[in-house]
Amino acid sequence: MNRLTTPLLLSLFLSACIQTPPTPPPIQPPAPSTEFELHAISSMVKLHNSEAPYADLSGIELSSWANVSAAKNEREAFQLIISANQTELQNVQVAASDLSGPAGNLISSSNIELFYVHFIELTEASDELGGTGYYADALPPLNNEFEVEKGANAAIWVKLSVPENVVAGEYEGSLNVSTSNAGSASLPVHLRVWNFSLPEKPSMTAVFGISANALSFAYDLKGSELDEKLDEYLSFMLQNKVVPFSGIGHLYPSAEWNGEEVEVWFTDEQLSYMKKYINQYHASTWQFPIGKWMADAKFMQGTAPFSPEFNERMRQYIEKTIAIYKQEGIWNNGEYFTWIVDEPKTREAYEEVNDWSALVAGASPRPKFMVTEQITKQDAAWPALQNIDLWCTSMKVFVVDERADESRYEGEEWWWYNGGFGADYPNPELIDRQPAVGRVIPWYTYKLGIDGYLYWATTYWGSFANNPWNSPKLLQQVADMLGYPNGAGYMFYPSTLISNHTPMNNIEGVTTSIRWEVFIDGLEDYEYLTMASAGARIQALNLIIDSSNKLSFSKEPGDYEEARRILAENIEANMR
Repeated sequence: MNRLTTPLLLSLFLSACIQTPPTPPPIQPPAPSTEFELHAISSMVKLHNSEAPYADLSGIELSSWANVSAAKNEREAFQLIISANQTELQNVQVAASDLSGPAGNLISSSNIELFYVHFIELTEASDELGGTGYYADALPPLNNEFEVEKGANAAIWVKLSVPENVVAGEYEGSLNVSTSNAGSASLPVHLRVWNFSLPEKPSMTAVFGISANALSFAYDLKGSELDEKLDEYLSFMLQNKVVPFSGIGHLYPSAEWNGEEVEVWFTDEQLSYMKKYINQYHASTWQFPIGKWMADAKFMQGTAPFSPEFNERMRQYIEKTIAIYKQEGIWNNGEYFTWIVDEPKTREAYEEVNDWSALVAGASPRPKFMVTEQITKQDAAWPALQNIDLWCTSMKVFVVDERADESRYEGEEWWWYNGGFGADYPNPELIDRQPAVGRVIPWYTYKLGIDGYLYWATTYWGSFANNPWNSPKLLQQVADMLGYPNGAGYMFYPSTLISNHTPMNNIEGVTTSIRWEVFIDGLEDYEYLTMASAGARIQALNLIIDSSNKLSFSKEPGDYEEARRILAENIEANMR
């Protein structure tokens, strides 16, 4: 049963809870417009309509006010629903008020971000659990007026950011909606700020790919202008506690063989970027600048791959790069990883992994060597993988395969990556699923004792004739071959095409998705788990993940709200 309707919980302040309160909030809305209605729903509800690009509210619990809770230095969201009951709504505008709190304290309206919820048309389901029609996903910033057809329901994503220095307690405010033809109305907003703060440096390592080529194509940029655009995206990801990888070639050092040794250097601009990412944004790990392409690098010319001379030059390159990192204060306690051979599936690929891992192991100090493969060999006749510091294994292995026994990974780190489809696995990428399938990933990461999570791409947009605004299954031939689902390969939408597909104006920054936002919510949930005591953690985890069936997890918004309340109250009690 949906906990938004459970009477026992109606008196509790739930995280991101959208429900009918036991008593009216202090701020009363003005008499509602007779032409339209306002409601709030949880951010954990995925809106869908099989026939039209707006919300079908059938079966969804609606509230006449928004009630959310969050820690300091945390962001929480809900959805505002605008229903045009009697007439088309013209020139609709939405604005947030300040939130008034204890002893006259305020949370400025500048801490409340508004996004237009755009529906993506899906012409085929991701798998047997998916669907077709129009699904809410893209979240361009609300920067323009819009219309709502008669009988339609528009949705606005409302994200509240709680400042670090705010006073804990109860805050009240409103969302104000005006039209040019049907009057105005307001929705009361209640925020409970818990008396603890989430840390600046994330406790869970989450690593997501980004494509420099995609940004170059989308924004028509090269050289230093592309570097600046990449910095915009990398900074955004890190501010959301996600470490970018793959599209960071502009940060790789230069290297040269002078006839006697390898020389390595960075530009001042490169070091400036790195210091911002590692020190200011507290990156929990970073991809080390090494890859297969280096076999053809200028400083390696004249050497045969994995010959003694090749290995010696690579050793010098690794050690001298690290020496600069240390000198510049960006070695980050050695939290760098390599990823050279992706998903080895043949004997030759296994041998190549071992060649590279032995090479890296010859350097001191050195980055961690990662491989995207399980420990159990795919073929008993193949060589065992050696010198592996970090195993990055598919979700299926950890969730349903007993070979993922933690004792087999003793002394080594292990991540999991991407997701599963064709079965109801946790998966951050699926547009045609309820948001819980992405938010639950950090919960699984904590429960199973996994060290981190990797997702392969946030901007794998393909060509602009086949971009995610109008083709959610990118690279259809690949999708047909591998079964890539709706949303695979991207969490962001090209901001240069916002106005082509929505009433909003194009922006220079990042356009996110509901899938991205709920995954970030899961990262914040993870912080609650790390800060709470064991009893509260077990109680909360058992609400979300079935202790008797690792593949069974809750899809109900109220379960996450209740679990977070349990954790938050425990954390507050422990701080008294």
